[in-house]
Amino acid sequence: MAERPSVSSEQLAALAAERTVDQDRPQLSVLLARFRHGLEAALDYLRVVPSDSLLQPREVGRKRLPSTTLGLIFHAAEHSARHAGQIVTLARVVQG
Repeated sequence: MAERPSVSSEQLAALAAERTVDQDRPQLSVLLARFRHGLEAALDYLRVVPSDSLLQPREVGRKRLPSTTLGLIFHAAEHSARHAGQIVTLARVVQG
């Protein structure tokens, strides 16, 4: 994850698929399976990331902004927490 130089073609395809999820309307079981898979992949990565790589310099995005491996992990956690909050809020709105 954090050590990869850029977004892979597989990641780009997954992002494109997210843009049409409202049209594709996958079953809840499919969405939950995707969520579980992503969560398990992230946890597997965190279990094996070498601690001596956490402060290694990294560049982020097209602008190649400076960061570290730990910075990227922290950003991913923050971003995920924001989306989790959006899901909770959406569920409350839908349920009334």
